[in-house]
Amino acid sequence: DPGEAAISARWGEIDQKCYGQGLHWYEPFGTDMDIVNVREQAYEKKDMAAATRDLQEIHATVVVNFSLDGANCHKMFGQGQAGHAYKEIVIGPALDDSLKAGTAHFAIDEIIQNREKLRIEVTKSLQARVKPYYIIVPDNGVKLVNFAPSKAYMNSVEAKQIEQQRALQEKHKVDQVKAQAESRAAAAKGEADAV
Repeated sequence: DPGEAAISARWGEIDQKCYGQGLHWYEPFGTDMDIVNVREQAYEKKDMAAATRDLQEIHATVVVNFSLDGANCHKMFGQGQAGHAYKEIVIGPALDDSLKAGTAHFAIDEIIQNREKLRIEVTKSLQARVKPYYIIVPDNGVKLVNFAPSKAYMNSVEAKQIEQQRALQEKHKVDQVKAQAESRAAAAKGEADAV
């Protein structure tokens, strides 16, 4: 089928090439054919945690679009390789490391403003980490979804805003009392001058 490649193993020895779409002859006795999807696929990792430059925790859901290199997919299989578990063994940990490395360059208040820069940084880091495993991540292959600071940070921001509002209210009350006192003093002076 289009978008699939086959890996041949004769008596457990993996053939040193991938077979693309089309008709390929093989001896069924002692030969195993393993079909690999080389179309673009999506991998989603939810509730990832990372720290910012100012050590604030953020959480994100990240979606990665990727494909396997159809000409070299046979190199992903065999002894000591990821095989069909490449998402869990290669992409997942590489994505964790890439997100943590990317967020460490930004302060918490800069992340929302520089979301695109962060996405590009995470993408480049991920591309470099998965390339040796013949996994291709396009330049627009990483999407940062549901990106938010931790609840503790949001609670502290809310508490700070409430405190600022209370301080403004107190200042306003003090200003009102001063204005009333000045008004009374002016009225008293006016009465004293009139007498």
